[in-house]
Amino acid sequence: MAFDVPRLDPRTHDDLFREMVALIPRYAPEWTDRSESDPGMTLLSLFAWMGEALLYQVNRVPDRSHRELLRLLGLEPRPALPARAWLTFGAGAERKEPLSVPAGTRCEVESPGDDGPVYFETDEELLVLPIALRSVQSFDGVEYVLETPANDLGLEAWFPFGPRVVEGSALYLGFETPGRFPRASLRLAVFPAGGAESSGEGACGHAPGPGHLADALAWEAWDGKTWASVRVLRDDSRGLTGGGNLLFAEVGELARGKAGIETADLYWFRARVVRPDYDAAPSVARLVPNTLEATQAVTVREEVLGSSDGTPEQCFRLQHAPVLAGTLSLDVDEGRGWERWEEKSSLGGSQRGERHFTLHRLKGEVRFGDGKHGRIPATGRNNVRAASYRYGGGPRGNVPAGRVTRISTPVPGLDTVTNLFPAHGGAEEEGLEALRARAPGILRAGDRAVTAADFEELARGTPGVRILRARALPLRHPRHPGVEFPGAVTVVAVPDARGSSPKPSRATLEAVQRHLEEHRLITTEVHVVGPGYHVAQVRAQVEARADADPGRIQADLEAALATWFHPLRGGPEGKGWPFGGAVHPAEAYRVLLGHPGVRRVLEAHVLVDGERCALDGQVAIPAADLVTSGDHEVTVVAR
Repeated sequence: MAFDVPRLDPRTHDDLFREMVALIPRYAPEWTDRSESDPGMTLLSLFAWMGEALLYQVNRVPDRSHRELLRLLGLEPRPALPARAWLTFGAGAERKEPLSVPAGTRCEVESPGDDGPVYFETDEELLVLPIALRSVQSFDGVEYVLETPANDLGLEAWFPFGPRVVEGSALYLGFETPGRFPRASLRLAVFPAGGAESSGEGACGHAPGPGHLADALAWEAWDGKTWASVRVLRDDSRGLTGGGNLLFAEVGELARGKAGIETADLYWFRARVVRPDYDAAPSVARLVPNTLEATQAVTVREEVLGSSDGTPEQCFRLQHAPVLAGTLSLDVDEGRGWERWEEKSSLGGSQRGERHFTLHRLKGEVRFGDGKHGRIPATGRNNVRAASYRYGGGPRGNVPAGRVTRISTPVPGLDTVTNLFPAHGGAEEEGLEALRARAPGILRAGDRAVTAADFEELARGTPGVRILRARALPLRHPRHPGVEFPGAVTVVAVPDARGSSPKPSRATLEAVQRHLEEHRLITTEVHVVGPGYHVAQVRAQVEARADADPGRIQADLEAALATWFHPLRGGPEGKGWPFGGAVHPAEAYRVLLGHPGVRRVLEAHVLVDGERCALDGQVAIPAADLVTSGDHEVTVVAR
């Protein structure tokens, strides 16, 4: 059996030799004779040979040793990430009173497969109101547009205030109930264009800008005589510019009525624009009541870990892993009843008597101190327990829409649950190769974001999210395009998401922002945004070889073109389309002619955002944008 040699450093003799020759002008500019007969060149070749021999030994380090080395450097693989899903709950048709769904209510995926059940738990309490959203209208200051069909389908974006936002533009929401409108807080989920995974832009460490326009809207409800003000307790959508929850305070007595072009008597809420500071008109895909976000996780309570024997550095293992960050509550009974201990990332700074412990999230291992750094739990029987923790994660939680349909936690009166959009965000534990790839950048950055490469490495290493690509643009401000903005840095983040145009969710952007806030210089203004996309489409006609299957050729070529223009898997190197990478129509010929069944290309045209490109030209893409694949049309001619 051949020995599988890992490639920690792939440089060869020739690579090392070229690097040393390239350094000659910097360190020895008077050295001009670089022929093979020069003794100095012979010495460089000797050093390159010795270096290659050393690298061979380094490359023989087994994976286990390299993983331990990375751990000593403070680099651990990212644990599996749990998927998140928006769940919509429904009570019985006869119910007229609100129904409380407590936090931690567990729902299950229907027919999960051979890997066992997939559970989602609600992250907070939800008050399910006996209401239905029957009418949605937009008002642009001049006319009303009925948006109910578009909102019910949720497939395409529509403008809640019209394509141009002016003062007085409004969104009207008509609710139907079996009785009086309930006097309770109303929760409304906002899904932006692109579904549950899309979001907008946010600033890091600075006052909210026009992308955060919660105070640009006045929310009101019709009480039969006038539009009464409604207090907004929470607006994750930032004035309908992104996705998230809208939570309204309890309203007074409301009356049925008509509004706009709707003829039915309904209970009405509206959002009226009082400050039209939007850079662009906001668009949404769907507004849904009685909906909140849930995590693919299971909560465990009162799990006994074992008995302390009073020795230093005791280690206990939880029954389930990986453990979600910040969810473990650990108790120890030292003869005075259960007392809560505090989790620390390291015990190096803990004092002798402090009740601290560390947690290895991947393995589910709890470790206590040695008496010098951290307290040793007193001897006892079954006196160490996990009061509660949550575990879960992995891509199996990324289930399609409509799959979460079972309520596992009994809630009297609760009848239905479903996920209107696919779950997203679940990812496998990071492999060693991926950790090796990002380790040099993390060590080079030194835990401080100074250069553009530092921002990119730190953004990709944001804990709790999976950012596959990042691009830092110095002197760029997202609200001042084309102008050099001193002190500003815009970071474009591309997540590990499904689809041909992956966009970061609101929670992902906020996580990246918080992470960069901890590492940026105090004089730097950081903005984190999702990428812009330009759709590339190919219209081609090719001639097949006599022994080839035309149908197979067509399917293969359309798939190859979709991969070539993919933002994560496309481009010349197969690592994603480059940021700002120009589109050359001639490259489409290379993809088409790369199929063994194609004899020649009869005709090919490339369109970017609907505009046809000249064969000998190119289409420039802005530095913060990527190319995504449209619907390609390949016609195969058999002769």
